[in-house]
Amino acid sequence: MNMRNILIGFLMLQVFSFCNRQKSVKDALNKDSIEDLSQINIESTMEKKDIIYLSQVASKVEYIQLETTSDCIIGRGPSFLFTDSLIFVSNRDHILKFSHSGKFLGRIGKSGSGPEEIDFIWTISLIPDKKLIVVQKNAPRKLLYFSFDGKFVKAISIPRFDNLKVLNDERYIAYESGSVGVDKYNFLLTNKNRDTISFVKNNDRWRDFAPTSFMTDYPFFEPFYLYKNKYYLKSIYNDTVYYISGDRILPSYFINLGKYRLPLEYRPEKMKFISDEKYFDKLAGYYYCNVLESADKIFLTAVNFKNDAIKCFLIERDDMNSGRLLINKSQKSTGFVNDWDGGLDFWPKGNVNDNQVFMPINIFDIKKIIDEKNADQKAGKLYKARKQLVEMMSNLDISSNPIIMIVTVKQKD
Repeated sequence: MNMRNILIGFLMLQVFSFCNRQKSVKDALNKDSIEDLSQINIESTMEKKDIIYLSQVASKVEYIQLETTSDCIIGRGPSFLFTDSLIFVSNRDHILKFSHSGKFLGRIGKSGSGPEEIDFIWTISLIPDKKLIVVQKNAPRKLLYFSFDGKFVKAISIPRFDNLKVLNDERYIAYESGSVGVDKYNFLLTNKNRDTISFVKNNDRWRDFAPTSFMTDYPFFEPFYLYKNKYYLKSIYNDTVYYISGDRILPSYFINLGKYRLPLEYRPEKMKFISDEKYFDKLAGYYYCNVLESADKIFLTAVNFKNDAIKCFLIERDDMNSGRLLINKSQKSTGFVNDWDGGLDFWPKGNVNDNQVFMPINIFDIKKIIDEKNADQKAGKLYKARKQLVEMMSNLDISSNPIIMIVTVKQKD
């Protein structure tokens, strides 16, 4: 075979590979038909109010008291990631490592603007099989790889993304909320060479040029969750929940907000003047959703655009019509009413694994609720779980690091 034929064959192989990749992308998009997906109907579920007690969904409740020293003080807005034996806490410009017993084990990353330093942590990802933690730093845009022992491994330059998760094989899935108005895609899946192999198109582009400065904050929102070794993805404004299957992004289920869905013209970032009180009053009727899964249950949080008030929904994964709006005796939606030990009502912030979810607890908040309930139960006898909680809290003050409440979710029979 001469060189010309080899070159032609190589080019044909490349074209064939490219076409297959494009077909894979198109297949993922073409399957995103709302009619074909399981749906969670928020309008009807909003009417199904129910008090659900923690004991109804939990088989076990544990508290991890994170050690507090001058070397490991956790600041505002931390995020928590778990392995089988470790807890990593994103702490603005460094990462704190704790054992599952709460013992402080060390600090990862140095604050600064140097090649191996962190100015600000945008996101963190874990690659447990390789014992790597990956930091998406703010400026310049880079991924910094560290070992679990804190040693710097490498740095990779990347484009600007709102959020990002590095997968076990070092591909990454990137998220753009669409709030800037110019983004072509909500999600991009890359291969190891950073070539895009699948995407979710942003159908709501509304301007041609990005502004020079811009910020929109959405409390409670997290675009990714990991469940049964698959990453699930959801955008602020796109109410389809996707998942990664091989080299494709595929739709999984749809959240039908109905009348609670924010109209395009009311998006905060599209408004030139948002100080008008009438405009904020309009936002009060609309919500965005955040989702999480554990033990074949979906924990859905609907957040109000005006005041950040939340509504908590519990849905069985195999029956999307099973959803309930969780309320307490005061008709407020605070999650599962804590009849386990009389502490704070529980609503998960993230998952530890496929069967456990967690909620970080501020010491001031839990001390306040314990004091209030003690006042109500002066003559009552504290049951065992409550006594243990009170004893643990007696050793802490309000300057202590958060406690992590871990709930093991009951499995279906």
